[in-house]
Amino acid sequence: MRPLRGRRYCWTHDPEETTRRDAARRRGGVNRKRRGSACPEFSLSSIDGIADLLHVVVRDSLTLDNSPKRCRVLLSAITVAVKVLEVKAESEQVAEAKARFGL
Repeated sequence: MRPLRGRRYCWTHDPEETTRRDAARRRGGVNRKRRGSACPEFSLSSIDGIADLLHVVVRDSLTLDNSPKRCRVLLSAITVAVKVLEVKAESEQVAEAKARFGL
């Protein structure tokens, strides 16, 4: 690194920048820590519960660093989301047909 303008040292080695440098390191360490997910209660026995869990998985996955594993998780989530939407649409059609025919 080049020395700071008008100084003898670069930012990394300048004794006058010790306080700011330490604060920046602390902030960097804090920002790298993963926060736990505030996962709501969900049920895998209903379409809405599965959709809620899927939302949590996608939201948490988007906070991860970009990587092949993250991409696989997101692509799998999209596949599951499409299936959930299909099943939900079919169940709504069945409920509508039952209501129409009095079943």
